[in-house]
Amino acid sequence: FFFFNDTATTEIYTEQIVGSVRCVQETGTWGIVNEQKFRQLPESLILQIFKGMADDSSVARSSALQATRTFMQKAQECGTNQQYLQYVIPPLCLNRFYAVQGIRQFSLETWKEVTTINNESKGKTLLSNHSKEALTFYISQCYTKNHEVKIAACRSIEELISKVITNDNAAKEQTSPLIGQVIKGINRCLPANKQKIRDAAVSALSLIHI
Repeated sequence: FFFFNDTATTEIYTEQIVGSVRCVQETGTWGIVNEQKFRQLPESLILQIFKGMADDSSVARSSALQATRTFMQKAQECGTNQQYLQYVIPPLCLNRFYAVQGIRQFSLETWKEVTTINNESKGKTLLSNHSKEALTFYISQCYTKNHEVKIAACRSIEELISKVITNDNAAKEQTSPLIGQVIKGINRCLPANKQKIRDAAVSALSLIHI
């Protein structure tokens, strides 16, 4: 993974990433991954790559996940990966529950890679540290039109509450102001005509104690 030293080239790739046309977005993402003259990458472009992991399109989501893994590998080599964890932890965590097996498996592998520090798994600790960002992201995914994403969002909320927030006072303090938004988000999943969505929503909702 390299960085552009050509501002004009960077701007072109940024335009591709933020473009409204799906195929242009995906082409831009792959261009970023494969461009060998990567020398300098602006934060706006980095965030657009990460944003792709929340796309309603499975193809775009998959492309963004692959770009993110490549970026984080290079960031780790440069010792700058820690500053991006707040952006990648939430979508990587959620995509471990995504229905498409390829995305789910790739996300799980990337999650393990990103959260392993000094050969020790720090996934739960990092999720706790970024529990507010994670929960905020999960809530936003409850409002998508993609039913599979809604299910993944509800399951992610359930996991965060049961495995982190319930046993971690710091995480509980971070996320408590969001409870109202969590309930509203989950409620958006309940009217769905898909049993799996309703089941995931009810399961997550049952863990919330006001």
